[in-house]
Order: sequence, then C-alpha cells, then structure tokens
Amino acid sequence: MTMEGLLNMPGAAGAGGGMRPPVQLITPRPGIVLKTQEKKNGRKVFINIVCHELVKRPLNASDQEVDDAHLDKLGVRNLRVPLDVGEPKQSTDKEGNPAMKCDVIFHPAVVQRCHGCPTSDYFVAELANLAMYWVAKEMDSQLMGWKVIKGKYHGDGPEPFPWVDGAFDPWGGAVEEKKKTKNTGASEG
Repeated sequence: MTMEGLLNMPGAAGAGGGMRPPVQLITPRPGIVLKTQEKKNGRKVFINIVCHELVKRPLNASDQEVDDAHLDKLGVRNLRVPLDVGEPKQSTDKEGNPAMKCDVIFHPAVVQRCHGCPTSDYFVAELANLAMYWVAKEMDSQLMGWKVIKGKYHGDGPEPFPWVDGAFDPWGGAVEEKKKTKNTGASEG
C-alpha cells in the first residue's frame, strides 16, 4: 500500500471520528548501504538499511525481545527479526544511470552492530540477506550479489516512513486470538 493510501485509511489523522491515528510518519536514522542488481536486467538497486526505536528488537521463540547480551553472544540466528520495507523508488547511480533504491528499517540494536565491533561482518551479512529477500519480494524481482558501499544512505537522506502502530513482523504476521480447544481425537460433528 502506498503512503497516501495508508494516510487516508479510516481512522487516520484528518479522517474524523476521533480515533487514534493508525499510521504515523517516522524518520529513520541511516545505517549502511548495500548495492545489488536485478537479475533480469542488471539494473542497480541500492538498499538503505536504516533504523528506528519503534521497530521491535529481535524476538526469540517465545516472542520475547532479546537483550544486547544475547545479540552480542549469539547474534540473530534462530530469532525473528522485525523489519519493514519502504516503497522502491527510482534513483540513479553515481554516473547518472537509472537505478532503484529501497529502505529497509530495523531496530537500532541490530543496525549499530554493523559498525565497529568484532561481529560487524556477521551482522552486515545477516541484515543484507534479510533485506535482499524482502526487497526482492517488494519489487517482484530477483536480486543477485551485494556489497556494502561507502556512506550511510543512498539519496538525500532518510525519508519519512509510514509506520502502522506497532512493529511489522514479516515472520509473525497479524496476531490473532486462537480459540483454545482440547484435542481429544474425536470428531467435532
């Protein structure tokens, strides 16, 4: 859904009814930039890995946010890493050739570990793999290869990001209250 569509949802600011706005605009902090390319046409794609505190920290199997000690000792493997993917936009490379750019937002606890710590390469690789997977889905394309380039953001700076109340978790989806039933093995009919 486009930013305009999100901001015009029922209950959004200005839509009346006195409801709490379901969407707010947040401006993430820059982190690292990945350069990749589309497999079908070779067009460059710049992925800005950005961060904001409203995104949840990585979650363990019990859906509990993990602390810094866990991240430092065990990394993000076997964790769900909440993120959101911005709308892919037209851009250019440094030679002025057409390219695409897309922001992927994570919690600062994981992005800050991509700079100046002994496990930086590990965190860069993990976030790059997650970002590439979700950007490829968003673009309905295949991306191949990646490298980190100089700078913390491709473009003029992070743009406001539409944020629906709470953090998007691509692995968990919407949380539904499940009806508790006892499994007796008998049919319900």
